[in-house]
Amino acid sequence: MDEFSLFLNNSARLLHAPLIPVPPDSCSTTWEQYSTQDYEFNLSKDKNYLTYQNRMKQSGLDRKNCHKTWTVLIYMAVTEDLIPFAYANLLEMEAYLPSKKNGSSIRTDVIVQLNVEKNQHFDRFHIFESSQNQTLQLNREKVAQLSKTQIQSPLISQLTKALPVSEQKQLEEFLKWGIQEYPSEHYFVIVWGHGEGWTAIHPLKISPPSTRTGRFGGLAFDGDSEYLDIPGLREVLKNVKEWSGDPLDVFVSDACLMQTVEDATELAQYTLYTYGSEDIQTYWGMDYSSILCQLNSGTFEESAPQRSMELYPGEPYLLAWALPSINEKAYRPGQGALSLADPENSQELTACSISSKHLRTSLVPSLNLLGQSLIAFIEEEKTRWMDLKGLMETGPFYESGTQDLGAFIEGLSHLIQSDIQSHHNRATPMALKLKQSMEKTYHALNYTVVNSALGTKYRRFCPQKEYGPRGISIWLPQFEGEFHERIGDFSKSLFYGADACETPGWACWIKKMYSK
Repeated sequence: MDEFSLFLNNSARLLHAPLIPVPPDSCSTTWEQYSTQDYEFNLSKDKNYLTYQNRMKQSGLDRKNCHKTWTVLIYMAVTEDLIPFAYANLLEMEAYLPSKKNGSSIRTDVIVQLNVEKNQHFDRFHIFESSQNQTLQLNREKVAQLSKTQIQSPLISQLTKALPVSEQKQLEEFLKWGIQEYPSEHYFVIVWGHGEGWTAIHPLKISPPSTRTGRFGGLAFDGDSEYLDIPGLREVLKNVKEWSGDPLDVFVSDACLMQTVEDATELAQYTLYTYGSEDIQTYWGMDYSSILCQLNSGTFEESAPQRSMELYPGEPYLLAWALPSINEKAYRPGQGALSLADPENSQELTACSISSKHLRTSLVPSLNLLGQSLIAFIEEEKTRWMDLKGLMETGPFYESGTQDLGAFIEGLSHLIQSDIQSHHNRATPMALKLKQSMEKTYHALNYTVVNSALGTKYRRFCPQKEYGPRGISIWLPQFEGEFHERIGDFSKSLFYGADACETPGWACWIKKMYSK
């Protein structure tokens, strides 16, 4: 049987497998009598992954018989322009750091699928700490010199892409395989690559398929003709949850423009927390060394508010809280590990982690009530339509056509105040209703955002006392042409629903703004 046939057979087996039981024994307890050298890969001793596994079994160590605290599954969709940065991030994950533990450990397994554009295969690596740090003082000139040969972590397997396999299918099979082979208490999934935000347009529906002209959106690009549309990503996470029995603890898009209300709503039923950037993100991505070191230690440098602990389950919450701060700290000028790599990112950074449960139960319902109030506000006085349309189209906009939701609410608060002043400092019934809905929505937004970090170009403020940007965005058309061009795509989202005005809400308000 050839390699790809074996892959397909394994895929079929995983697809129909029952719910995955997690071994009751913890590796941290089962392996505590062994030394680190017994259960970690040693390049000079093991040579390759098979040798390493055989040595483990001879020592009485079987990974499938115990669970770790975390399995980190990183799916890297690497277009040609990202290749050196993929190698840089892999070297970060395995870099030797004095007094800290990087890579995989007795608590954590770090598994990467490297899918490089136009390659006829993809590689699966088990990341272990190497004997040296090859990432010190990397910059754009030095990163261009990196190659896959510098990666010291073992190659688990190299699977040939003998047949066209969609990005969606590859991601799903990788996650199912990783969960089955490396059982853990928590799963931390990262999709790494280019991102453009919301789309429900599958690449096969684009003509010609070799160009992305005429659409915007998607994640994990493999050249111009293949990517994940967001409902496709939702389907992957849905299938993984149904197959494994649990939602993913933390899902990260290490990509541009992926932290939007529309995207997060698609993933909210199948994740506990999501993290991403609402803006263009640096090619250098996240600070992987710091993230893995904190997972391996079981402690997080950034203290999460104790008052919220009863709302969230343990370490997944602590990780979700820490991620924005870790990545903001990494780019601080003169201090952060990645400050030399991209000095300007400290200004542009947007990093936000959200609670999927609170998005579903608090923020989305509040936005729909806000939409109803906006409709009533316009119907009370038709001239308000122009004021609201001006607010919508003023921005500032991110490249995906979205605006920060908190910043939009801040602008809306000024508009309402001006409206009240124009009525002799008396709020009309619908202006008062809108003000109340706006306040409730901003409260829900603060409730949903676990933590966020914004670059120095954003003003500093206290979210509990003032309105302002919170790190998650929402689509607001910049002009009428964009509305007509993209509304069909957005209407396919769960956030918009099949018939937006059957139950008036946020989507109905957007449509009414352009039906004049």
